[in-house]
Amino acid sequence: MSVFTEVNISQRTWIHYNDLTARAKSELQQLIDNYGGVNWATTLPSDSGVEGCISGIIKEYAKKEIQSVSTSIPFIHLFILTNTNGVVIHMEGAEPLLHALEQYKVVPGCSFDLHAAGINAISLAMHTGITSVVEGGNHSLEMFSDWTCICQPIRVNGEIIGYLDLSMKEGLEVSFACILLERLVNSLTRDPDEKKEILNKKFETYKLTSREKEVAYAWLHNQSALQISFNMGIAEGTVRNMLKKVYAKTHVGDKGQYFRKFLL
Repeated sequence: MSVFTEVNISQRTWIHYNDLTARAKSELQQLIDNYGGVNWATTLPSDSGVEGCISGIIKEYAKKEIQSVSTSIPFIHLFILTNTNGVVIHMEGAEPLLHALEQYKVVPGCSFDLHAAGINAISLAMHTGITSVVEGGNHSLEMFSDWTCICQPIRVNGEIIGYLDLSMKEGLEVSFACILLERLVNSLTRDPDEKKEILNKKFETYKLTSREKEVAYAWLHNQSALQISFNMGIAEGTVRNMLKKVYAKTHVGDKGQYFRKFLL
């Protein structure tokens, strides 16, 4: 007898397009029609001039955090980070996939808003305000007809400041992907002081000096060696030497995996 039984472990925190009532779906389609409709075979338009950029703090931290998670996912996938208007700020995925998407104009600056791309996980999350899932033929655009897309609003102090989408091949497990996305979004919105405290604890395990901690923290937050040298009042060469020392100290065993991704 199997010890795994069908039980309701926790309440679902996301909505699937198929969960919508017929009326809700009709209202969404009416909104699309009011915008002029979306052609099934169209490509995404550029909308890079639209305001609504994601918070500078989140944008600064998000790319490396998304990249770190992306390298650990064992199947082909795509992360899409957008601003509050559904305009793409950053995409993270395998290079062949990113190149393939260019022909459909799925690039930073394109829009996933309802009026531009019809029904998709990003536009549904924008409409509902909660984590949303759209699969296969439920998408308005043919290019996404074999995708499963999950999008979660990014909130800071209760206010939505952007959206993060995880897209993958249709048929893969949605529940686990939703949990992964939720954990990632939570890490993006963690208080900066709390992030620094967590990093400092990691630094302690590697026995970094106070100066090495300062350099490592700045480096992990996208500052160049030149920026760090200017801010700390030391030579750029000194910064680079410190980064080499940090890498050497963390390049030991499994613990070094965290910094290897950032310091190489």
